[in-house]
Amino acid sequence: MGGPSTQALSGNVNSGQTIDISAVLTAPSSNGTHVGNWGLRNAAGVIFAHFYVQIKVGSGGSSGGAFAVTHVGFTVTGSCGNFHTNVSITTNGSGTVSYHKVFSDGGTDALPGTMTFASAGTQSFDFDNAMGAAHTTTWIDLYIDSPNHQQFGRASFTCP
Repeated sequence: MGGPSTQALSGNVNSGQTIDISAVLTAPSSNGTHVGNWGLRNAAGVIFAHFYVQIKVGSGGSSGGAFAVTHVGFTVTGSCGNFHTNVSITTNGSGTVSYHKVFSDGGTDALPGTMTFASAGTQSFDFDNAMGAAHTTTWIDLYIDSPNHQQFGRASFTCP
């Protein structure tokens, strides 16, 4: 599914504390049930927890199964005060995708977006982010409301 083989946490996690862990995965192009397994290990390399993701891809046909977003990519250019982001959405067939942005401050889009695909392929949209505060890092996630109901990818913006 194209996920990373290893990924460090951003810092220590104390007992009773929670953190969000994410990995960008791409749905396989072949039909069937696909499973990815992971383990969490401590600084000594001892695995102390296991978890998995299971993806069921269609049951037949050349489209790779039910209509779904299979990948979202971000390209960020610019600098403090004038960031420009291109977001590409790839699907496995025809249908309509609805999405919204989720911001690091907890906010979301006032007006979510949609894209209609006549067939499998990739479409994109652009947006500008006027973040300008020094010594900050913010991010924007893309959440696919339909058909997947899942978060895809993250664009990060850092001002030194």
